Amino acid sequence: MKTIKYFVIGAMLTIVGAPAMAQVDSKAAVNQVKEILKSKAADADKQIANIAKPFKKDPATLVAIGREFLRADKVAKAEEYATLALAKNKKFGDAYILLGDVAIHNDNGGKAAEQFQQAMYMEPTNPEGYRRYANLMAAASPASSVDALEQLRKNVPDYPVDLLAAEIYDRAGNIPQAIEYYAKAPLNKMKDSQLASYATDLFLSGKFDKSLEVAQFGVQKSPRNAAFNRLSLFNLTEKKEFEKAVSFGEKLFNASDSAKISTFDHKYMAIAYTGAKNFEKAVAQYKEIVNLADVTAEDKADALKGIADTYSANDEYTKAIPAYKEYLAAKKDATATDYAGLGTICMNYANGLTGAEQEVAVAEADQVYADLAAKFEDAAEFAAFQRARVAGIIDPDLKKGAAKPHYDKLIEVITKDGRIEGTSKTRLIQALTYNMIYALQIKNDVPTSKTYAEQILQYDPENEQAKLVSEL
Repeated sequence: MKTIKYFVIGAMLTIVGAPAMAQVDSKAAVNQVKEILKSKAADADKQIANIAKPFKKDPATLVAIGREFLRADKVAKAEEYATLALAKNKKFGDAYILLGDVAIHNDNGGKAAEQFQQAMYMEPTNPEGYRRYANLMAAASPASSVDALEQLRKNVPDYPVDLLAAEIYDRAGNIPQAIEYYAKAPLNKMKDSQLASYATDLFLSGKFDKSLEVAQFGVQKSPRNAAFNRLSLFNLTEKKEFEKAVSFGEKLFNASDSAKISTFDHKYMAIAYTGAKNFEKAVAQYKEIVNLADVTAEDKADALKGIADTYSANDEYTKAIPAYKEYLAAKKDATATDYAGLGTICMNYANGLTGAEQEVAVAEADQVYADLAAKFEDAAEFAAFQRARVAGIIDPDLKKGAAKPHYDKLIEVITKDGRIEGTSKTRLIQALTYNMIYALQIKNDVPTSKTYAEQILQYDPENEQAKLVSEL
C-alpha cells in the first residue's frame, strides 16, 4: 500500500470492468489526452472530445481523461468528465473520488468529504473512497478516519487497513496509536516507507529494542536503504552497542542510496565513535556539524561541546579546555551548569599533573569557579565548595590550609541562606570537618577545633570524629 496524502491531486486510478483490448485502447487514448494538454493546443478541448467519443459509455476512461484535465489545472473540464461518467454509472466510485479531488483543488474540504463518502456508499468495495476520506479527515479527526477504515475492513476483509490506519495516526502526530496499528500488521506486508515510519515511531518512543528489530528487518530487505541504516545506527548507539553502531553508521554514510546526511546523523556517528574509543573520528564528525553552511547556532554550540567532551574522554585536556571555551562563547544564554563543566575539565586536567604544571592548572580551575560565583549568584555555594576541592589538589595534607578560605566562604553561604539540608548539609559538615582537623592537627588549636566539632554535632549527632574532638 502506498501512502496517498489527501492534498496530492491526480493519483492514477485502477481501470477496471473493461475487456483487455478496451483497456489497451483506453490507455492509449488517455496518453493522447495527456500529450495534447501538455502541448497547450488552442483546440485541445475539441481534440480531446473527439478522442473521448468512442469511450462515452466507459466511465473509467472518462474519469481517467477528467483526471488529466485536473492535472492540467482545467478544473471545470475535470468536473465535466466526472459528471459524464456518473451519467453512465451513478454507482461508479472513482467518479465521486475525482469530484472530491476537484473540491480539494478548489479548497473545499467539506465538499470533498461528501464526495468521498458518496464513493464509499455507492461502491462499498472500492477501497479508494475510504482511503481518500480517511486521508482527508486525518488531521481534523483521526478517529473518523479510522472509523471509515474499519468499515472498509468489513467490506474488503483482505485490504491492509491496519497499515493505512497507522499512517493516518502518524500524520496526526499520534505516535502511540500509530505504533498500535503498525504492530497489528506483519512486517513482511509493509513497504519500506512503512517499515521506516514504524521503526522511527518506536525510536521516538524510546523502544530501542523493537525499533532496532524493525530496522534490521528493513536492512535485510533493502540493505542500501538510508532510513534503515540510520535507524540501526541510532538504536545501537542508544543501546551502547557502539561497534555495531559504527558499522551501520558507515553504511549510512558510504553505502546507502540517496542518503541526505543530517546533523543528527553526524551527532550519533560521533557518539558511536566515542563509545568505540575512536576519538579522532568522533571529533571529525562533530567538526562536520560545525562546518555545515546551514548549521544553526544551537547545533554548532552542541557540536563544540561534543568536541570538548570527546577530547576529555581521551584525556586530551589541552585540547578539551579551549574547545569548551569556544562552546561557551557560541552558546546563547549559557547556564551555571555549562560554566561549571569547564571547571570539571580543568580539575581533571590538574589531577593528572604534578609540580609547577599542576599549580598553573589548579589556578585556572580556581579562576573558573571564581568567575562562576561572580556571574551566577545562585552558584555561590557550589563555587565555594568546588574551589575548596581544587585547592585540595595541591594541598592534600592540609599543611597550607589552601582550602580553608573557601570552606569558610561555604559555611557563610550555607548558614546565611539557612538551607541546611540535603546536599547543602553534607557540604556544611565537610567544611566544618576540614576546619576542625586543620585547627587541631596543623594549628594545634584545640579550643577552635572543639568549637567546630560542636557545630558538626548539631547537624550530625553521631559523627564519630566530632565526638572524639569534643571530648578533648
